[in-house]
Amino acid sequence: MKFRYIDNIYTDIENDKKFLKKLKTLGKKKPDISLYLITYPITGHGLLEIYPEAELLQPYYRNLRKYLNIVGVMSSRQAAKDIIPEILNDIMNEMGKLDVHGFIKSHMSNVNNIDEE
Repeated sequence: MKFRYIDNIYTDIENDKKFLKKLKTLGKKKPDISLYLITYPITGHGLLEIYPEAELLQPYYRNLRKYLNIVGVMSSRQAAKDIIPEILNDIMNEMGKLDVHGFIKSHMSNVNNIDEE
């Protein structure tokens, strides 16, 4: 699985260097058990999903031949649940409707791809 993340990603990790290091290690063999990813649904149905990073090491996810579009990286499941209304509100304000896919697409750049080894 390959990862992409939006510009100005939602996070509660305050140290920029620590956060960038965490982004570069996503999907590696030693996951950070306290990291939760807020993503566009893998199936394309729904609004947003929350995955513990460790779950993405399971064979099903590792064998997927698509990108996982990351909207947020949080330090706990509760923090991820708490930020989702803010993300959806930001989408509504910017897009004029609840267009999660359009929001993500408009906030991607070619620079922010993370490829799994």
